[in-house]
Amino acid sequence: MERGADVQVLMTSAAARFVTPMTFHALTGRPPIADLFDPPEPAQVAHIELAEAASLVVVAPCTANVLGKFAHGLADDVVTAVLMATRAPVLIAPAMNGRMYGSVPVQENVAILRTRGVHFIGPVTGKFAAPAEGEGEGRMSEPAEIVEAAFRLLGSG
Repeated sequence: MERGADVQVLMTSAAARFVTPMTFHALTGRPPIADLFDPPEPAQVAHIELAEAASLVVVAPCTANVLGKFAHGLADDVVTAVLMATRAPVLIAPAMNGRMYGSVPVQENVAILRTRGVHFIGPVTGKFAAPAEGEGEGRMSEPAEIVEAAFRLLGSG
């Protein structure tokens, strides 16, 4: 937003439990959309309009769950529905435990999405959120790096 981007936050139900929607509302000045069946305007099909309006879709952090749904065409929430419907470039910033990121299913999903032209930034090697997990590959790239990658994809960075 500081660089002029128009940002609309979409959240899965799990994301809304992790970080409150109010936080993103305060940061962006607009309420995040977290419910596929509760569009901001009654006449809208929110995920289609959002998908069509997007110049770029950034999924950060991207969990193993969202990654798997996207790779296999599942769309049961607003995030995955927009991913299925958009023609805009997609930038994924994976974030998960290193064992999860390194697992065969997750790596297969990454490979599937790469063959479809989905862009990735990270993950990076670093400390995980839970101290007992230590460190390894799977940590989300820094937000500033994700922003730079997004602007490069848009051709303005």
